[in-house]
Amino acid sequence: LGAKVAVAAPNDGFTPLHLAVMDRRIEAIRVLLAAGAPLEARDHHGQTPLGWGPFAYIPQAKHIYQKLGQPHDTVFVDPGEAEAIKLLLDAGASLTATDDEGNTPLHHAALLGSVRGAEVLLARGASVTVKNRKGQTPLSLAKTRQSPELIELLQKRPSRSQRPKPAK
Repeated sequence: LGAKVAVAAPNDGFTPLHLAVMDRRIEAIRVLLAAGAPLEARDHHGQTPLGWGPFAYIPQAKHIYQKLGQPHDTVFVDPGEAEAIKLLLDAGASLTATDDEGNTPLHHAALLGSVRGAEVLLARGASVTVKNRKGQTPLSLAKTRQSPELIELLQKRPSRSQRPKPAK
């Protein structure tokens, strides 16, 4: 089609791939990847599209109104499988890419409370012990956020030094 898939917006540095990931536009992600969209493009905070992946997979607030103009209930809906994150990783996106604060995609999952994002990142080998510039690990961020489900998930994952060594 001739569209420029690597052009970043001047105000925030988002590329079309960043935006497609944030909005969970799976078909758009596939098209952009096939067209050569850069996986490691950085926004103005140094964040890659994969770094934004967990944002797309936080529980989504839905407001339930009995009557318009009246108070409403809010429920949180599971965003489903983290397909956008899987697509980026399958295409070769880096699990270890850090933003300007030294946060990896798993740090962002912990910061946002994205269990779905963390599940995929951990399954693909993301480190739970890596520290950002402030010395925080994904687990310490999950504890600060007081996210029991994420804390449990991150504590189950052994660090590389704790994993059994393969038999020779």
